[in-house]
Amino acid sequence: MSQKLFKAICIAFVLIIDGCSKTTENPFCLMLFDGMSTYNYSGNLWISGNNLAPVYFLNATGNYSVNYDAQNRISKVVYKVNGETTLNMNYDGNSSRLLNVTYNYFNQISGIASYSYNKAEQLTGVEYVLIGLSTPYLIYTYQYPNITTHNPSSSTYSFGLTSTGYLYNYSYSYQYDTKINPLSAFDKFDPTVTPNNVTQETISDGYSTFTYSYTYTYTNGGYPLSKKRSDGSVINFSYSNCK
Repeated sequence: MSQKLFKAICIAFVLIIDGCSKTTENPFCLMLFDGMSTYNYSGNLWISGNNLAPVYFLNATGNYSVNYDAQNRISKVVYKVNGETTLNMNYDGNSSRLLNVTYNYFNQISGIASYSYNKAEQLTGVEYVLIGLSTPYLIYTYQYPNITTHNPSSSTYSFGLTSTGYLYNYSYSYQYDTKINPLSAFDKFDPTVTPNNVTQETISDGYSTFTYSYTYTYTNGGYPLSKKRSDGSVINFSYSNCK
């Protein structure tokens, strides 16, 4: 999931979709590199390049400010680098389930990201709507094989809104290992993060279908050290705070 275009769009718009609370619970391993991005941990922030995400256990410093509500959930983030980005998080009552994030990106783009769930607390959809418009410009849906997993078996992705519908429509299907996805430490930051790692991904745009398989090596704790795709490409992971 983390390699999909969704991640690139989230990063591009600095959508800090965080429902995490202040806690002293550390992730077992803090990922430093995932083959594409280098991650740093500064204050209350997990920073990838010029992008940020709150993490669980430190305090905000520098050009970032993080506000918490009465339930210790992140309610507002202000990011001040080359302009100001403000994000406001809204939750489902007293739960940690994130319902939507309103954002103003560098004082230029304003919109809202909305999340929907089923009764099993599985994420079923994400929609992005620009302020002033009624129709989402990006839509994701997620399907599951049963109500006990948070690894979707399939998903759809639509974008490129026109007067007759969406210009681009993709469908995905997935298989997983039983090991730890290093991004799962941030599952409340990003409700689309899966607990386990994708071992096979099939992508269709309605015209062509591509299937990629992935093999991993792991740390003793079950975190991926390397990821090899069926086309031969390999990415390597590195961590800190690992035991």
